[in-house]
Amino acid sequence: MGTLIEGKIESGSVRKEAKAVIMPNKTTVEILGVYTEADEEMAVATSGDQVRLRIKGVEEEDISVGFVLCSPKHPVHVVTTFIAQVAIIELKHVLSAGYTCVMHVHTAVEEVSFEVFEHLALLI
Repeated sequence: MGTLIEGKIESGSVRKEAKAVIMPNKTTVEILGVYTEADEEMAVATSGDQVRLRIKGVEEEDISVGFVLCSPKHPVHVVTTFIAQVAIIELKHVLSAGYTCVMHVHTAVEEVSFEVFEHLALLI
C-alpha cells in the first residue's frame, strides 16, 4: 500500500512513479501516487500545491516533521549551523550571545541558540 505523507510543494514538481530522497536520512523512495487534499489523484503537483503522497521505501515511523522530500540529483543540504537575519516581534529578555529560543520554519520546530551578532539595527 505504501506510506502516506502530506505537505506543501515548496519548489519544483512531483509525479507518480518518480524517485525521490527523504532528507536528512537520505532514504530513497518511489512516489506511488499524488493526491489533492480532497483525495483526488493528480498526474503532477507543482510549487504551491498542498498534496498527499503515497510512497514506497520508508515506514511512517522513520519520517519526522520537518523532513524534506527532494530530487536524488539535487538533495537539500543538511547543516547544524547557519547565518540568519532575524526579525524579533516581542522580546521580554536581554538578547545576547548564548540566548536560546524556539525557531519555527514551515513544519519544523527546533530549539536554537544565538552564537554571534554581526550587525545590529534597532528600529523603534
